Amino acid sequence: INAEYMGQHKYPEETIQSIQETLLQEQHTPFSWSAYYLPLLIVGVGLQCFQQLCGLNTVMYYASTILVHSGFGPREGVYLSIPLTGLNFLMTFPALLLVEKIGRRPLLLASLIGILGCLTLLALCFFAISSSTSWVVLVLLCGYIVCFAPGMGTVPWVINSEIYPLAMRSAGSSAATIANWLTNSITTQSFPALLVSIGPGWTFLILGGFCVATLCFVWCMVPETKGRSLEDIQGHHYKAYPLGEHLMPTFGQGTFSSSF
Repeated sequence: INAEYMGQHKYPEETIQSIQETLLQEQHTPFSWSAYYLPLLIVGVGLQCFQQLCGLNTVMYYASTILVHSGFGPREGVYLSIPLTGLNFLMTFPALLLVEKIGRRPLLLASLIGILGCLTLLALCFFAISSSTSWVVLVLLCGYIVCFAPGMGTVPWVINSEIYPLAMRSAGSSAATIANWLTNSITTQSFPALLVSIGPGWTFLILGGFCVATLCFVWCMVPETKGRSLEDIQGHHYKAYPLGEHLMPTFGQGTFSSSF
């Protein structure tokens, strides 16, 4: 069953042995907020924080205000913000297919590139605001949501459900969720102040800067978990990524080394 499900293990007994080794190691390494588990927390918590710093929830909360800044009237801004919420809901469904078809990392990276492009164009529109740019802003907000929802909107939750060993799954998921909502609170409270003090153009450029930081984080730190067992994710698979070999503990070799 394991071989058929994973689609790549020709010898299920090797997977069983790997699971047994991991369980034995976890018995000798009870959960604590230590260097042994810290790299996994960095990935999980980092993804949740960057999800909010890229700005979707904030943009959704203040969509009507953004549209008013772009030139729409107050009533139009409220009415036009309603379909944006529906679009965010609908664009979550493609992730159900894409996350298993193309993988977590490619979906995250493609999502972030699209988000960055939309944020940059939004900033340029607000720097050159005129009566003709309001509808362009609306289209770009739609594009931003289309890029965000299937990737950065869903994949951080998927990865957080896959990377933690049993010894820390509850604590790790809780820490990531708390980080998500704390970051959401900070960005939500600061966004209106930024709109007033520096204007929407610079505000969207700041979000774009966070998007660039997220791209670097995903490229350097986030593993591909598609079709991988928990043991594979925790072990040698991390060595395929620029910082993974230095951050992850050594599995399957009778040692628990880490650079932290």
